[in-house]
Amino acid sequence: MIASDVMQLSKMMQEALATAIQCHGELTVCALDVDHFKQVNEQLGHQRADRLIAALAQRLDHYLDRHDAVVHAGGDEFVLMIQGLPMIASCTGCWGSLPSRSHSTVRR
Repeated sequence: MIASDVMQLSKMMQEALATAIQCHGELTVCALDVDHFKQVNEQLGHQRADRLIAALAQRLDHYLDRHDAVVHAGGDEFVLMIQGLPMIASCTGCWGSLPSRSHSTVRR
């Protein structure tokens, strides 16, 4: 699921945390900031950069399970909520491969 509003983020965070507590599960929250996006924005222009951010959100969502969420917090920042990721090592492995999986070309 992809959201693009801070109010949605708060609501989704509360729901995800309640689910994790109720199910005695895990909830991992990751903050993601796209490096050097200001330069991309200046080179491509705001409309193309916005489309690039939307495409990145779609790709992030594609790699997550249906119970997880991607929230575009604004600008080049995202928050990811991942249910049931039991160990920090799993998180490191998951995100360690993300840059190579997200580097394929985004069509203009």
